Amino acid sequence: MVSVLPTIDEFAKRYENAWLLVTCRVASYQQAEWRLPEERFPKFELAPFDSDKIQRFVTAWYDEMAERWKEPRERTRELAAKLNEALHRSDLARLAPNPLLLTVMALVHTHDEVLPDHRAVLHERIVELLLWRWEGRKQKRGEEPELLARLRQAGCNSVDLLRELRRIAFEAHAQVKDSDNPEQVAGIADAVLWKELARLHPDKEQNLNWARGLVEHIRQRAGLLVERDPGVFTFSHRTFQEYLAGVHVAVGKNFISRALELAESGAFWREVILLAVGYLVHNVGEYEQPLVLVDRLCPSKQPPNAAGWRKVELAGEVLLEIEPKRVERQDQGESLLTRVRKRLTTLVERGQLDPAERAQAGEVLGTLDDPRFAKERLFLPRWYRDEAEANWGFVGIPKGTFWMGSEQGEPEAYKHEFGNANPLEIPYPYWIARYPVTVAQFGCFVDDGGYTQKRWWRTRAAREWLRENHRTAPRGWDNQRFHPTRPVINVTWFEEMAYCAWLDARLRQLNGDLIPAGYEIRLPTEVEWEKAVRDGKRLRYPWGNENCDKQRANINDSGFRHATPVGMYPKGATKSGLHDMAGNVWEWTLNQWRNYPYDPKCNELEESNTRVRRGGSWYGDTRAVRCASRYWGDPDSSASDLGFRVVLSLANSEF
Repeated sequence: MVSVLPTIDEFAKRYENAWLLVTCRVASYQQAEWRLPEERFPKFELAPFDSDKIQRFVTAWYDEMAERWKEPRERTRELAAKLNEALHRSDLARLAPNPLLLTVMALVHTHDEVLPDHRAVLHERIVELLLWRWEGRKQKRGEEPELLARLRQAGCNSVDLLRELRRIAFEAHAQVKDSDNPEQVAGIADAVLWKELARLHPDKEQNLNWARGLVEHIRQRAGLLVERDPGVFTFSHRTFQEYLAGVHVAVGKNFISRALELAESGAFWREVILLAVGYLVHNVGEYEQPLVLVDRLCPSKQPPNAAGWRKVELAGEVLLEIEPKRVERQDQGESLLTRVRKRLTTLVERGQLDPAERAQAGEVLGTLDDPRFAKERLFLPRWYRDEAEANWGFVGIPKGTFWMGSEQGEPEAYKHEFGNANPLEIPYPYWIARYPVTVAQFGCFVDDGGYTQKRWWRTRAAREWLRENHRTAPRGWDNQRFHPTRPVINVTWFEEMAYCAWLDARLRQLNGDLIPAGYEIRLPTEVEWEKAVRDGKRLRYPWGNENCDKQRANINDSGFRHATPVGMYPKGATKSGLHDMAGNVWEWTLNQWRNYPYDPKCNELEESNTRVRRGGSWYGDTRAVRCASRYWGDPDSSASDLGFRVVLSLANSEF
């Protein structure tokens, strides 16, 4: 690089009116004698990419591929779309903001046209590229990478180097186990690196100098280790530290006992254990040990304490790492899946662990095929707290009186909650869904071509909206489908009405006895929603009058900043067993927005009018999740905190 500097400097002087941008790796620019004059070449480091920049990078990458390699534009656009989709996977989303790692993933994708389905395989490919191919791309064809040549000088090879790096990563990871930063990587003193790598060289008089040269070469020419501070190295990303540490555990002695020991140490080792499992399954083809680990993490007896429930959640994640279809093909695999699913269901439904851990367990359960919901029932509920759902998840609400809105003088009440002459009376029974409509449930409508069949879009305004917006699914659907038991979001009132019409027809085909004569599946009216949430009583919240807290609802103070799996707040449920009616997502109702007193005529389907939303959301505060709280929105609006639930009620309700 030193020989390049005078050339760049001379070029800049000759073309002094030209703008020049000079780029290189951060590590290569640390030494003073390698730097350009800062008064003429100010120094900047690339900031992490946001989602927009990631997408623009991928588009530009494949546009350049089309131009340089004369590839058809149609093909490169398809490849760009596939890469962008892959980068939304949670394990890759951690890496994509780093420009270097994004470039490496793009290189892998360009070569293979897909990113590996399993992150352990991808990490192995990236580590290989960062150590060997990254440098090799800069050398003449046929030349051996210099790093490999240095290893051969000591009579060793890439396998020996990786073995040492894995052990170093494991020991480094243990140094930061008490950190609150999930992305922190451990600092490794250069002297420690020299000492550890010197063991690869057989000559004790030369090995330390040889190791210094090896580390310096890795610092300058490879991308796996970077010098964060003078004399202090780290792995370039936390995930590589975790992966290499995981492989160290996987290939070491007594994998199962070692993994259980690490699991006892807390969540800090979770990713290391999972990546160890991933390596064994997808890089080695070893299934038996990971399945034994599942059996030990989730034994037949129910856990006696929080530590045991955390192991159950980890067992679920191990099964996901193996993949359920592969698990089913192994001896005792189905029984293990059934056991773990049942334990995870209990964890979620009974409120074990704190909400953050419970939400993660709910996500794992949803991906493992949550037994609470039945695919043959369009993913409507099948089980609730170990009892069969006789009415497919519809909870009966008897006819009778109830209080609606707020009374003058009630604290926190909004002015548009006043004006009803209480009590009101609904003279007919009805049934309301136990949970908001989930992603999996709405997915049945999408997969059945619901957006292409006009018969479900029964009004002119709805069909006009569909034609103008060219929708085939809700906004952000590709991401939503990774979370099957979260409430569906980003749905307009029009989309919900179409889903209700479709669901009504499908349920009549599947179970004609479920829907009484004169009843239909539809959105609840505002009074039906409020009577159900109050259990007919004058309650402040669905559970009663006790204050709202993080154990009762997903609100802004919960810290999630997104919807969570349904049914994970048992303390926030109504006595009749309705969940998520406070927080998580706002829920559309049938009604047009009107000031009180409540007018039954406000249920006419004039879509040009605003519609009522109920229940508050993850974005709201405790005031917004009170039973009486109400809000409004245009029927063509949607949001990431807006969903719905359905009722089985009179087709022509007076309320």
